[in-house]
Amino acid sequence: MKYRLMAFMAGRNGFDALSNTLVWASIIAMFASRWIPNQVAHMIVYYLAVFVFVYGYFRIMSRNLPKRQMENMAFVGFFQRRKLNFQQRKTHKFFGCPQCKATLRVPKGKGKITITCNCCGRQFTRRS
Repeated sequence: MKYRLMAFMAGRNGFDALSNTLVWASIIAMFASRWIPNQVAHMIVYYLAVFVFVYGYFRIMSRNLPKRQMENMAFVGFFQRRKLNFQQRKTHKFFGCPQCKATLRVPKGKGKITITCNCCGRQFTRRS
């Protein structure tokens, strides 16, 4: 049986961080929907959770590996950037470029400074 399952899953995406998050979030939402007193809201949350659960398993069974890996990398990268920004919040300040929306990091406590965007070269003045 183990080898049949391995043969079935060969070439498929399998569990990754995004699929794992989708499946667990949908299970939690299904159980949480039981305590919603409004019947219409309960059904909406429940069916949304079922949809997310099915999408999570679609990702697990998908054979389109490059696309699923790109989605997972974007998901993991988003949370890694948030974690890094949170860790550096006491020593640095983060600004968004007004032109290209790139995130720029500058040290705190330097007063009013001119920031040059690395991506587009636009300069703007902010207080750090």
